[in-house]
Amino acid sequence: MKNVLLVLVIVGMFLMPMISTNARMWKREHRVWDTEPAMHGDIILAECNGGLPSWDHAAIWDNTHHKIIEADPHMENWENNTYNGKKWDDLYPFNIAILQMLHDTSYHGNTRYGCVEKDSITDIWFNYSGWAYLRVKNTTPQQRDEAIKYAEKRASHIWPVQGDSTRNHPRPFDYKSPWIRHTKQMDTWNDPQQVKSWMTKTLAYGYYCSELVWAAWKHAIKKSLDPNGGTVWPADLERSRYTSGPYHEKWK
Repeated sequence: MKNVLLVLVIVGMFLMPMISTNARMWKREHRVWDTEPAMHGDIILAECNGGLPSWDHAAIWDNTHHKIIEADPHMENWENNTYNGKKWDDLYPFNIAILQMLHDTSYHGNTRYGCVEKDSITDIWFNYSGWAYLRVKNTTPQQRDEAIKYAEKRASHIWPVQGDSTRNHPRPFDYKSPWIRHTKQMDTWNDPQQVKSWMTKTLAYGYYCSELVWAAWKHAIKKSLDPNGGTVWPADLERSRYTSGPYHEKWK
């Protein structure tokens, strides 16, 4: 009997830390585990609520560093801001004055209201209700690398912005092109030292989310992933004849 008790005590000593650790892990809330995209340059699509007929966000996957590169408007920072007594997020994207204000704020280097950046894939898993991964078809490793380099450079803190010629900013978020101008464009200014003041004011200097993905791949393969023209929406990337998938899709 004593031997049996001794065995139970010893087993308990090993099990207790495991039980305690698992309990702590189990109590973590809002933890979403999923599969990372599989290939350099894959496209991530994300949906805020799962109820709309199309995707809300797009990003590109850097498989070397296991990061996404995205143009993010940081809507989570809008809630305490008002315009004529109404919250910004209640007015966007249908109020031109709000869009112009957000655009100017980002273009002057305030990254709280949008920029091109690198982030963890968990930003998608935690903050969106659904996501899917696409692949650009028939591409070489060199082309996939070129697409990532293009996006990554725009996320680097090496650029001037309006009102600040110091070269330590990422590219801004372009609010005007998708909602006011209904356009898309890409820049070819790869040397921050050569950027002039007038360039920082152009729509090509900033990016919205799906435009960044479109531009990165247009640079890499010299083909447009947008099947329609005008604004390139995340759903357009899925409809493109140059992409396949989704090869992975998940909904909460």
